[in-house]
Amino acid sequence: MGFWVLMMYLVGVFSIIFVLLCVSPYGTGPISALSRMIFVHIPNYSYLLSTKILGVQGTIKAKYYFMYIINEPNPFFQIVYLVLSIGGYIIYFLYGFPFIPNPYVSEFHMYIGSLLYFIALITFICACIVPPGIIDKSNLKNHLAMFAYDNALYKPNDCSSCKIQKPARSKHCSICKVCVSKHDHHCIWINQCVGYANYKYFLAFILSHSLICFYAGQVGVMIMMHIIYKEKLLTATFTDAKGREFKSSWTVIFQYLLQRYPAFVFIIILCLMMGLVLGGFFLYHFLMAGKNITSNERVKVMKLEEKGVERENIYNLGFWKNINEVIDAGEI
Repeated sequence: MGFWVLMMYLVGVFSIIFVLLCVSPYGTGPISALSRMIFVHIPNYSYLLSTKILGVQGTIKAKYYFMYIINEPNPFFQIVYLVLSIGGYIIYFLYGFPFIPNPYVSEFHMYIGSLLYFIALITFICACIVPPGIIDKSNLKNHLAMFAYDNALYKPNDCSSCKIQKPARSKHCSICKVCVSKHDHHCIWINQCVGYANYKYFLAFILSHSLICFYAGQVGVMIMMHIIYKEKLLTATFTDAKGREFKSSWTVIFQYLLQRYPAFVFIIILCLMMGLVLGGFFLYHFLMAGKNITSNERVKVMKLEEKGVERENIYNLGFWKNINEVIDAGEI
């Protein structure tokens, strides 16, 4: 029972993560409907339920703290990331490294894996500290010259908050309280927007974490295979707490390993699943960058398409030129 409960839990968690990261609530179809449920319906129902349990004043206070975490610049999710990231590495160091080297995993994997992890950590720091391309009066002229108005998504207009003209492809972030050039989205994990100047660091961040997760997951599986063959688990007979005996099977072996090495097995599964999610997220952003369209623009285009309005992407220079634009981008 423990095996299937864990599988259902992991599938559910990472399905929700995929919907949160990769699906727009403004689209059509069942996945977008699920996204709308997460972003629109569940918050509304939660508010009604909270008013019944905590009362109006208690709900207002709870909402204040929740909205501060979500809608104000703060390091909460950066701290969560560091706890999960460093904690995961420590668990791997304590429970995985002692089994290296073995017939399936060479010693150099300890050093390569550690190097890849620290590279991923550096990309996280870069994504956090490199500004996204903030627009103000001192650099407004340069930003206005970067991209032409397409008169579909972008028309000459002033930002009501910053009191300056909005350059094409820019957006005022309600969380950061600034206008950002070629705004893609606000990322809670790096505590700032992803825009023209730091998009390449954001891509490096999710790509490096996808690679280290896949790498750590694969090495972890090889360590488990070593344990299985070393302890001859394929031919063993297992006994549960009630004294019942079970012949060896992959399901029984998995349950045995999960009970004996719970933290390490969970980290292996988490790495494999997160590698898949982050790999898909990177592919999504890489293809979007290849078309020279941002996540913000994609949502706007979907709204136009729902109204039957066609829009030509005048910013599309061709796949490799678009990718080169991302690589060459820097603070204006």
